[in-house]
Amino acid sequence: MHFPFLLGLAAAAGAQPPADPFCADLARIIRAAAETPPFASIPPFTGGPGLALLGFPNNCGRSENMRDGRVFSCARQLPGPKLRVDPLAAQVQSCLPAAQRLPDAANHGIFEARVVRFRAQGVTIELAEGGWRTAGGGQVSLRVRPVR
Repeated sequence: MHFPFLLGLAAAAGAQPPADPFCADLARIIRAAAETPPFASIPPFTGGPGLALLGFPNNCGRSENMRDGRVFSCARQLPGPKLRVDPLAAQVQSCLPAAQRLPDAANHGIFEARVVRFRAQGVTIELAEGGWRTAGGGQVSLRVRPVR
């Protein structure tokens, strides 16, 4: 195998290591938030299998409602440890070190018992977890909204 040799050549040529997939996805979503209309390049989430982004296996896409307008969202029932609010918040902060962490939101009910929000680069990023069995997993969601 000549694999180590190829790695050496890539390093010598100044090749960059692959970007963090979470950060790359987040950058894509932030760019899409600035589109007219927001998130125009993101397929709508229709309730079936959606995009696999930000570590969520397939429940991501654009949605629209009267209260929030157009948003990008991901959701996961009974998420693994990497898709809980604290690890997701740490990843957002790592990708966007200048992001402002907003005060944690009050309890929004059983399905959003814990909410963490950030503001950065013209968007608000909201992470929420809750559900009947929050301690055992519940549901986690991630929403990105353009700042109005």
